[in-house]
Amino acid sequence: MGNIEDVVNDSRGSKTYANEIVGNYWDNYVGFDRDGDNIGDTPHKVYQYADQMWIYNPDVKFFYGSPVISLLNFLAKLAPFTKPLFLFEDDKPKVRIKG
Repeated sequence: MGNIEDVVNDSRGSKTYANEIVGNYWDNYVGFDRDGDNIGDTPHKVYQYADQMWIYNPDVKFFYGSPVISLLNFLAKLAPFTKPLFLFEDDKPKVRIKG
């Protein structure tokens, strides 16, 4: 909760999509819970949108997960230069944190 990015993948061979990630709360989840079971009706999918040239460049590794890369990701969502990289999917995202 409160992270700039949900996940940062800084290597070409990493297979974050192969991990089982289920039942987490994501503060940027954009779905609904129509049946009230505290599980989102649609999966939470995370993509990395920044241009691949920026992502794997070791000279800019310092900026990974920073507002600079987040801004590049946001701009790439509006006008993608490359195909986004699928990072992972949470099939049963929590909609709220029970206290």
